Amino acid sequence: MLDKLKAFLGDTKDYDVKSNEENEIDETSSIDRTKPKFVLRKPESRAELAEIAQDLTQNRIVILNLELINKSEVRRFLDFLQGTIFALNGQVKKLSDDTYIFIPGAVEVKGDILEDVEKLM
Repeated sequence: MLDKLKAFLGDTKDYDVKSNEENEIDETSSIDRTKPKFVLRKPESRAELAEIAQDLTQNRIVILNLELINKSEVRRFLDFLQGTIFALNGQVKKLSDDTYIFIPGAVEVKGDILEDVEKLM
């Protein structure tokens, strides 16, 4: 699923990539600042919610994979982040069982990226 999304988005060197797995990545290449930034997140605990919300407030598109979160906590994650995205006049879309995309309202998305992503699934 993530490979399909990366293929759709293109070379990830154009985006901020953050991971909390054993091999932590935080890479930013020289990019055209007019392009929207994507952040791929795979949190392990609720303590990371504030960082994810901060990504959204900085107008970064967040692709969130919740497969490492206890199923009883997933609803809390989604409630908090949906409230954040609502306050930013953005939108959220479920990509798969545990993966969501959050697009802040200040980010201009030309075309219908959500329809294109759905076609990949």
